[in-house]
Amino acid sequence: MKFKSLIMSSTIIASLLSMCAGVWASEEWPTKQPIRLIVPFDAGAGTDAIHRFYAQKLSKVLGQQIIIENLGGAGGAIGTQKVARAPADGYTLLGTLITGIAALPHMQKLQYDSLKDLTPIARIGYPVTLLGVNKDMGINTVQELVAAAKKEPGKIAYGSAGIGSAPQFRFEALIAETGVQLEHVPYKGGTAYVADLLSGRIHTFADGTLGASLGKADKVKLLAVLDDKRVSDFPKVPAISEVMPGYKIPPTWYLLEGPAGLPPAIVTRLATELAAISKQPETAEFMFNLRARPSTDPANFNIAAEVQSAYDMYGKMIRERNIKAP
Repeated sequence: MKFKSLIMSSTIIASLLSMCAGVWASEEWPTKQPIRLIVPFDAGAGTDAIHRFYAQKLSKVLGQQIIIENLGGAGGAIGTQKVARAPADGYTLLGTLITGIAALPHMQKLQYDSLKDLTPIARIGYPVTLLGVNKDMGINTVQELVAAAKKEPGKIAYGSAGIGSAPQFRFEALIAETGVQLEHVPYKGGTAYVADLLSGRIHTFADGTLGASLGKADKVKLLAVLDDKRVSDFPKVPAISEVMPGYKIPPTWYLLEGPAGLPPAIVTRLATELAAISKQPETAEFMFNLRARPSTDPANFNIAAEVQSAYDMYGKMIRERNIKAP
């Protein structure tokens, strides 16, 4: 009996030491530099700019350098895969959009599982999108846009940054809610369709920065803010919920993730620091200038459940709308 008790005691002690080692390792993090933040899109885009801003702030509070590595391609899959295969030690992170995690897997075969091979850490903000039309159309409201689309099915075209991009999903949500038929004209890049929009080749768009720029220059007619409330610099443009209560804005948020198995203490540390950064006035001003708003999630927010919910929603939309990658 004494021998058996000795074995049990040894096992318990070994387990406790193992747990303590994990805690100590997490408490020590980060002890080396740099931390790599991989953004799976090209430099200069809104997603890149926002993750760079947060990385700079995070670097100061962590006391370690954070290097941004832009690794675009395959809709974000190349950079995401690199993080999915990295050690779960907190020194390789992913700064992405939820569409790259929740929508992309339903559109193409990937070499990783975006749910199982990554650890969600925090949602850091949301793009604020403006829905607008070519001024020559004479359309002034969302209802008039829907009426025109129903009158001439398939004749009204919208531009987007490509198949599977956030603007496409926003229009697919409009189609699902109203039953209208719209022509999708995908472009390579978020601003590539401006000339065609102004010339009348395409008729409508959904974008934040571009929409604000064209709206302030009085080159387009803005119909709605695809967000929960109006924006201060376009006070007369209604939030979509005011004019179309049934419209459900597809999940589109900036997201920080790490490899699967990232220690909970590291996840908590990062989520706590990011929540604090999001509350800073400087952050709100920066985000506003990029047509975005900071997240209000607390540090203990169940972000994994939100990622799963977005994954399920996009899967349903993509199947029902038969959206396929080119």
